[in-house]
Amino acid sequence: MIRGRVTVLEMPSDPSEAANFAQVKHFFNRCKPDEPVPASDEDHFYIDFDALRLRGERCVDTLASTIALADGATCQLFTGFSGSGKSSELLRLRARLEQQQYLVVYIDALDILELQKPIEYPEVLTHIGLSVDAAITGLVKAGKVTSWVRSFGQELNSFLGADIRVAKIEANTGGAGLGVELRHNDIFRRSLRDAARSHRHQFLSQAGDFFADADRLLLRHGYAGLVVIFDSLEKIGDLPELQEPARRMFLGEHEALRLPAVNMLYTVPVRLVFSSAGPVLGQLYDGEPQVLPMVKVRDRASGAPVEQGHQALRQLLARRVDFDEVFSGDEALVARLVDNSGGYIRDLLRLTQYSLQGAGALPVREEDVSQAIAKLRRSYVRAYSTDYEDLLRYIHEHRPELVPAPLSTHIENVVVTHLTMVYGNDKDWYDIHPLVRDLVQR
Repeated sequence: MIRGRVTVLEMPSDPSEAANFAQVKHFFNRCKPDEPVPASDEDHFYIDFDALRLRGERCVDTLASTIALADGATCQLFTGFSGSGKSSELLRLRARLEQQQYLVVYIDALDILELQKPIEYPEVLTHIGLSVDAAITGLVKAGKVTSWVRSFGQELNSFLGADIRVAKIEANTGGAGLGVELRHNDIFRRSLRDAARSHRHQFLSQAGDFFADADRLLLRHGYAGLVVIFDSLEKIGDLPELQEPARRMFLGEHEALRLPAVNMLYTVPVRLVFSSAGPVLGQLYDGEPQVLPMVKVRDRASGAPVEQGHQALRQLLARRVDFDEVFSGDEALVARLVDNSGGYIRDLLRLTQYSLQGAGALPVREEDVSQAIAKLRRSYVRAYSTDYEDLLRYIHEHRPELVPAPLSTHIENVVVTHLTMVYGNDKDWYDIHPLVRDLVQR
């Protein structure tokens, strides 16, 4: 190691260097790009970009109002890019609905599903049933509702018992046990799908009765209703053998995904929303799929920087790191990070982490920021294909709302890989990521 600049990231023995390293580590971990901001937000990380009109339509308002205005149960779709703030917005939606006396069951697919394996509707509905059952059982134990006599786990066992002969699933297996089997036991998962396919009406009818009873119990005890938020399904792997089952589920099994008496909200793969089938989703569900755009940092008409967007992202970063300590108060370094993020929160935080990592000690210098930008740019260049050149050039020159049909073949790919960014005003529009702008210009 070199005194004053730690080149190997390990705890130094010198006390002053150790203290400096501890600060690097502290700020590095305050910039985790995949950690959603909780609704309580004790660290004050959250920035309301929607209130600043930097992301177009307020997605949370639309999702909440659809539930409030509908006479019956609703089923909505929401998507966003990893690290764009989607889960943070959903946690705020949950808090808002709970204030309105809904029982909100939040399910994170990363906790219960293997997203690198094909997902079908029977296991999705089963996990919803087990989660709702657990939530109501919790209310009973807390004395907030009277006794709950149904058990989704036992009823599922009864349904499966007549048709499935797999490695012993004990009759008294609880919901947690079934959830584990469903995630890790491929034979059990296939058997559930086969049974649901063979006895579709019975499976959906039995599940529907369960959710209807749950809703009636909640209404009797003063709740406004039941809402289930099924998050992280947009993280289903991008391989065709994983995306195609998801496509079939959301397009072909939309009726099964609607649950009687339950306001459902599913996150959905970005690729599906931006595919040719995307417009159909608005016809199958309650409203168009909500897409959380990037933070607007460039004017659509002129291409000039949007100062309010830059300042909002600067504020987001300032709530996580001390600019004086990390950048010696050099605002030009912060501006470079914001400029090269393209308004993508994940990239802004990644660039900051890479800068800290490269520096190894504070303060971060200009060459550390340059190396961080070069590192992230290499990742985007790897996703770049000459097949995309005409499309990307058109997007760069026009920042369009729509892409002409002859160029639209690769729109899914350039959006999913973030070579193209999606922004929102009154309408969504496209622009290319600043880290590949020089490639497109050449």
